[in-house]
Amino acid sequence: MKNDFRLSAIVDQCAALRAQIDQLTEQKRALEAELIASGEPKIEGTFHVVSISRDVVRDVVDWKSIAAKFEPSRQLVTAHTSQSAPCNQVRYSARKLPE
Repeated sequence: MKNDFRLSAIVDQCAALRAQIDQLTEQKRALEAELIASGEPKIEGTFHVVSISRDVVRDVVDWKSIAAKFEPSRQLVTAHTSQSAPCNQVRYSARKLPE
């Protein structure tokens, strides 16, 4: 593995940003819980307005189970299977330091 110090710094910076985003997401969820607990349908701040929808229910269709009931052939499934466009994925993990 080639060790480019510039890229190494970018890795550490990205991981630090990800940790900050996780902390901010937790804070946001806690604040949103307070807003929901208030019971108000609409709350106005100085610069923003929040509308709260309660007990929102979405229908979710289990297409895989429906398809399985029809026992489609492998050929039919293959004929209607496609791949998404290639995309990049970045995964983070803590580095294991030598003991």
